[in-house]
Amino acid sequence: MSDHQALVLKLSARKELDWDKRIDPLNREANGWKEGMSLQDVYDTNRGIWRIAAEKLAPCEYVLFCAYGQVRLIIKRTGHEIVRHPLTNIRHRVLEGDIVTEGDIHTKWFGADTPVFSTNARLFHGFISL
Repeated sequence: MSDHQALVLKLSARKELDWDKRIDPLNREANGWKEGMSLQDVYDTNRGIWRIAAEKLAPCEYVLFCAYGQVRLIIKRTGHEIVRHPLTNIRHRVLEGDIVTEGDIHTKWFGADTPVFSTNARLFHGFISL
């Protein structure tokens, strides 16, 4: 078993948000992924807002952002902040971290097939050992 735990996030196709960006905690107009996005843009538009239990997130050193069956971005977590969802007022997490562009984790996972973490296709996040 690997020493590194990761959160895997499945991103949708890039789409406009259902609310005004002025009430979005990250001031975003859209989220999701599309061809041609920079790594920074993928991070900025998709690092929040996620409903993930703190005890499940705690051991995760990395986050893999996946779209269309491939790992599109990897970050090494530095923390998270708690924000309220603009429509439901429920507490969600905004992930914080550094974009990984080199090293063993990047070499193995960037561009690789999305890891299988569940047979439930409706799940948008899961946890794996790298």
